[in-house]
Amino acid sequence: MKIETLKSTGYTKREDTLRILVCAENRQQVNDVLAGKEVLTVYTDNTGEDIFVEDLKGYLYPDSLTEISEGCFELVLTNKAPTSQSVREKVIAKIEAYDKSEAVNSFTLGDKRMWLDKETRVGLVNSINIEKAAGKETTTLWFDAVQYEIPVDTALQMLAALELYALDCYNVTQSHIASVKLLDDISMLTEYDHTTGYPDKLVFNLNT
Repeated sequence: MKIETLKSTGYTKREDTLRILVCAENRQQVNDVLAGKEVLTVYTDNTGEDIFVEDLKGYLYPDSLTEISEGCFELVLTNKAPTSQSVREKVIAKIEAYDKSEAVNSFTLGDKRMWLDKETRVGLVNSINIEKAAGKETTTLWFDAVQYEIPVDTALQMLAALELYALDCYNVTQSHIASVKLLDDISMLTEYDHTTGYPDKLVFNLNT
């Protein structure tokens, strides 16, 4: 099956939305071929020739585009024109999802990428300070079944740096949300880059 020029593994029509599964080289190709068209034509090519199946009419507006596997995308189109409020809500949702993703929430310890949430960081600081007061020189950190022996002062410095990094990231995220809430132009909302401004990820080398 093909929809326009893209190979498709299926589609689902509802009153307001059209959900399409297609194969493409990248997201831009999906948008270029399928988005913003009054009519999308479905073909079957089981015999090696394009045979008309039906026209899908009225689904002009992209609602979401998700890469579900390499080269395979799910595109949701709607027949309702977007409003600035609906677009703004989606942009803010993307900002919040990005804030929770590994693109922000990760650091490197040795050669291992990991993350410690707020509760874990606070708990480690408390326990390591107790170890330090008891005269211990090293502490043990476990992550993904790997044991790390770290000097207590180094561990506390790392956790302090990580806390400041997390605070900086929070401020950037909130700044993006505040900026988006001030925008009413749909094109500006659609083109808003929510990935900018975040601090460089932390890298801790246990050999130094």
